[in-house]
Amino acid sequence: MSRNRIMPILLLISLGVFSVGCGCRKTERKDAPDFVLKHVNGGDFRLSSLKGKVLILNFWATWCSPCRDEIPDLIALQKEYEGKGLVVVGVALDGRSEAVKSFVEKWGINYPIVLADEKTTKDYGILGIPVSFIIDREGNIMEKHIGRVDRIALEKKLGPLLVEQHNRDKRNMLGDKHVLNL
Repeated sequence: MSRNRIMPILLLISLGVFSVGCGCRKTERKDAPDFVLKHVNGGDFRLSSLKGKVLILNFWATWCSPCRDEIPDLIALQKEYEGKGLVVVGVALDGRSEAVKSFVEKWGINYPIVLADEKTTKDYGILGIPVSFIIDREGNIMEKHIGRVDRIALEKKLGPLLVEQHNRDKRNMLGDKHVLNL
């Protein structure tokens, strides 16, 4: 199927998903499929290299309006929670690295952007975009969000995962005594 036929189909699918609202749901704990994809700035990017971090894995495209709408929130989350172990990873479905790189620079995206391949989209069950996954520090998919993500809702889901590491660090420092849940 030609690229000219695929893009309208993906657009219709993403609009259909967006129109029904955010499909936020917990998933059974399962390992996030590892991948090695090309980073938009060159070189390879391996998802498992971020084990020990809390991840938002966001599948998106430059031409997708709901995807563009959520980018400022993802930039803000990366900036605010990076010091607590959060990493946002964008997986672009555009297929053209030049267009994605230009978009990333124009929008000031402060998190890693990689270029999707067919295997990765299949492994994650991507049928429309945007789709985001919350992955815990052990590499387990905790939640799947279909449609535009909302910063406040994401912060509520991320909070316990980010606090978990904070408490673990405190226990290490205090020898399991007087650990405060923040």
